[in-house]
Amino acid sequence: MKGGQFGKIGENMVAFELSKRGWIVFLPPYDERIDILAMKFICSTCNSLWNTTHNLFCANSQCENHQEIAKTRIKKSKKCTKCNCTFSRQSVPSQSSICPTCNTNSLEEIALCNICESEIDVKQRNCTTVGCQSTNYRIVFRSIQVKSTHFVDNGQNLGFNFKYQDLLDDDRHFFIVYLRDIKNYDEKHHFWVMNKNDFISIKNIDTVSFKIYQNDRGHYNPDDLKNFHYDSSMTLRINHKLETSTDPHRISIYRILLKKYDTFLKLDE
Repeated sequence: MKGGQFGKIGENMVAFELSKRGWIVFLPPYDERIDILAMKFICSTCNSLWNTTHNLFCANSQCENHQEIAKTRIKKSKKCTKCNCTFSRQSVPSQSSICPTCNTNSLEEIALCNICESEIDVKQRNCTTVGCQSTNYRIVFRSIQVKSTHFVDNGQNLGFNFKYQDLLDDDRHFFIVYLRDIKNYDEKHHFWVMNKNDFISIKNIDTVSFKIYQNDRGHYNPDDLKNFHYDSSMTLRINHKLETSTDPHRISIYRILLKKYDTFLKLDE
């Protein structure tokens, strides 16, 4: 596999992991010192993921479609803005805007519930946390530099290059190291996620070679990077417990524990 191909594979593998966590990912067509730009909609109240799906519901609180209504169950109709009369699609053609009652050019499209014929509205409270009544979200951005690596020094260390331009002095900038490893015919994918301070903790940024030369090669023992390593197995186990648990205390413990193993959660902080 060519070096350039492997680098792009690493970027796309990281992009996939981010997408799994609700990030909207952008990949620049050129090398701009940022490999990935990611954005996410989160709740302004509790910081949980905001559901951007277009959820519809019946405005009648007594209707069984009040919580949510499928688009296939909506009755497409028309309403006159002058006389307020409502007409079904069967009685008024879809292309017509003339009201049969007052003969004015005042018909507008309207969506009605198939059960109670109340108007359909768009749900504004889209926080993914059950019980949160927030109606507002905010957008967060993260820039990411991906370092695709391989084993060096007879399989003892990870080798990858750093450039001075890679280090942005911004708390929203992250480094993610990607490794594709094959052992005993079993393919594994590894990720190490570092924020700006993590990067500085493993890399001396004051050396002449780092500031002047294009590539400053570094060899790192995986044991020295274990605090940044994404543990996919433990992450899946804890996520399963979160999905099946109903005890609020246990859920709180699992969420704290998850941060230890799913280092991608650093991007949410």
